[in-house]
Parts: sequence; C-alpha cells; structure tokens
Amino acid sequence: GDTVIIYISSGPKTAKMPNLLGKDLKDALEMLEYAGFTNVKYDVYVENVAPRDQVVFQSEEMDQEIPLNTKIELKLSTGPATTKQVTFGLLEDVQ
Repeated sequence: GDTVIIYISSGPKTAKMPNLLGKDLKDALEMLEYAGFTNVKYDVYVENVAPRDQVVFQSEEMDQEIPLNTKIELKLSTGPATTKQVTFGLLEDVQ
C-alpha cells in the first residue's frame, strides 16, 4: 500500500550543431559556446586552399540535434602553401 515514486530521465540536454565550415577559429568557438557546447578540441590540418585558422572539418553534422556534452572535433587550415623562389649560382674563386 506504499506509494512508489519513479523518476524517468528526459536524457541529456541537446542543441543543434551549427555549421562551422569556413568560419575562423574564434568565430567557431564563440558559436559553439553560445549553443552550449563545451567539449571542443581542434587541431591544424594541411590545407592548400582555405585561409589559415579556417575550419575545414567538423566531427558532427550541422543542424543535427546532439547532446551538449558531445566531443566536437574541428580541423583548421594551415593556410595556402607558400613557395619561395631561390636562385642558385656558381661560387667564383675569390683571390
């Protein structure tokens, strides 16, 4: 005859994953923080087209509703490859 109280979890809080591709690192981190995501890791990635520190990969698909504690991984561009022209010449015998 006792009353039993049962609590059912509604699950973790979630938010919609923003599209970070093409954003610079500072803006991407601000967007994730605003959405409530805190478990964010980023690393540089060799890229010959995108500007330096631009997001070229995000581990979670944009517009997907995901738990706020999801580990989000970003890869950043190192910027376009740079080349330097070097001229080689013969050394002359100096007297």
